[in-house]
Amino acid sequence: MDCSPYTALYRAIGGEAPVEVIVELLQNGARINPKILCTSLAYSTQETITCLLEHHFLQIESSKGTKGEALDASSSHADDETNEMHEAVNFALLYACCQGLMDVVTQLIEIAGADVNFENTNEVVLPQRLMKKDTPLAVARRYKAEEDLIQYLLDKGADPLRSDDKGYPS
Repeated sequence: MDCSPYTALYRAIGGEAPVEVIVELLQNGARINPKILCTSLAYSTQETITCLLEHHFLQIESSKGTKGEALDASSSHADDETNEMHEAVNFALLYACCQGLMDVVTQLIEIAGADVNFENTNEVVLPQRLMKKDTPLAVARRYKAEEDLIQYLLDKGADPLRSDDKGYPS
């Protein structure tokens, strides 16, 4: 038995398959593992991320009741999965800001519930370098995103006064 986290779905999301294959895998029971989704999203195409959003496979779901109360004791596992998916969606937002992918940024915020003030907790070197405390606005500026993307983040509430781990403002 192969215990590798690098499943067919992980590889497909990472850009090794057309989006139709990803949809087929997900519709036939493949599960997204949020713990490894962050890495595969960094290598995804805009088409892949858009597909995941359109099919509601990349979305933050709450396990809370209508008034914020926990549904039951078994919801703690669901909360863990929700937190992991939240981190994956926010990481995807950082990556989309690095790439200047306005359509993906918009979808991640408006459809998937990404946080415009998400603060990266790890230093990551993937296609681009993401530093601790990076925010979507910080990486959009660092990687010279178009002004409309930067203005969109500001309009959605991105805090321009937050600083990275070196003390530089977003």
